[in-house]
Amino acid sequence: MTRPPSNTEATQSELILLAKILGVDSTEIQEVEALHGGCVASVSLIRFKKPVNFDASSADGALSEVVLKRQTLQTLQTLQTLQTGQSQEPPQNIEALALEFLAKETMLPVPRVLSAATAYLVMSVLPGDSVMTSGRQQDAARHIAALHRFQPKAEIAKTERQKSYGFAYDTYLGELLQPNPWTDSWRNFYREQRIWYMAQAAHREGLLSVKVMRRLDKFCSRLDRWLDEPEGGPSLVHGDLWTTNILGVGDAVTGFIDPAIYYGHPAMDLAFGTLFNTFQEPFFKTYAEYRAIPEGFFEIVKDLYNLYPLLVHVRLFGGGYVSDIERILKRVGC
Repeated sequence: MTRPPSNTEATQSELILLAKILGVDSTEIQEVEALHGGCVASVSLIRFKKPVNFDASSADGALSEVVLKRQTLQTLQTLQTLQTGQSQEPPQNIEALALEFLAKETMLPVPRVLSAATAYLVMSVLPGDSVMTSGRQQDAARHIAALHRFQPKAEIAKTERQKSYGFAYDTYLGELLQPNPWTDSWRNFYREQRIWYMAQAAHREGLLSVKVMRRLDKFCSRLDRWLDEPEGGPSLVHGDLWTTNILGVGDAVTGFIDPAIYYGHPAMDLAFGTLFNTFQEPFFKTYAEYRAIPEGFFEIVKDLYNLYPLLVHVRLFGGGYVSDIERILKRVGC
């Protein structure tokens, strides 16, 4: 949610629509500024002429600016298909649910959800930018290590369906569904609900060849050789941990955005942080002061866990990432 150099002028009709979503009069909106929201939503910073109270019960309910995230038509159609099936009930805003869960159950700093519906999400503004300084990496490591200490509540985990790995509902990575059925084994969860699920979807879309699918199938049948069950059981993971989803001021992180949460292996977050060079030594050195980094992480484990976000990127951005997948599979003889 970084800011581009130029503002976006809103037409009168757009202002009326925005005002309706926000529950204000269009004359109260001073400025609408486009933010970078990726391929699945349009994101705007909306400034008001004077503070608007979004929560009468809260002392800090009056805000001079908010962030509005609106789903693209394609994403809305995907959500409608995946979440509702034959039901006439509108799908929920999963990002809002995830942000509210993190705010209530953890200490991870996230935007406050002000209003949400299927097509939009209104959030408080987090100050800062996404420049990952050394000090900011260290602060991020402390936050993520604390997040990874959260596990499914005992009374939930003991029920027949809600066992260990997964979540109470499916989440999304970008516009792509992440199935989160409760599963006893992390290896099985990663094999079936991450690698094989995403690979099959990419294959159906014509983005992965039969040859690559066979190689991924071989990897899935052998992944127990390289990947262990996490020591201490499942951890709550952010799920989409890279530079633009972390905001900060100075050496302090002010918040994490775009969560794709579930209970899984903490190495998933650590690996994702290396894929686009978000985290380097300052992060990992600090993280290791709080939690152990899995054995073999830097040698091979991080690459094997990055197969999942690479498959996601194949589906979102095309086949240019397939060669990265093949390179990793080659390393383990698959």
